[in-house]
Amino acid sequence: MDRALSYIKPYRKQIAVALFFMLVELSVELLQPLFISKIIDHGIVARNMGAVIKWGAVMIALALLAFLSGISNSFFSSYVSQYYAVTCACYCMKKSSHFLTRICTSFGHLRS
Repeated sequence: MDRALSYIKPYRKQIAVALFFMLVELSVELLQPLFISKIIDHGIVARNMGAVIKWGAVMIALALLAFLSGISNSFFSSYVSQYYAVTCACYCMKKSSHFLTRICTSFGHLRS
């Protein structure tokens, strides 16, 4: 397990960025009901069309922020996962080729 986690170390910055974007996206999604209640309380009930437009614009801007954060999170997460997989595959190939070389060498010595 320690060896597998050691391959992630070069990608700590990308992991932190992906987590940050995920937290931004989730925070915005959790704030949506708060803004809906503000639209209802300060806009619809009070018959204030300015408040409805204001909080509606805030919700649209935050939805766009959540959308962009989700895309950025997907990009950085994919980047880390792909390069981690390549690193693990290279390690496995290196170990297996070393193992095969040892087997072939030992069989070569048996025939002589």
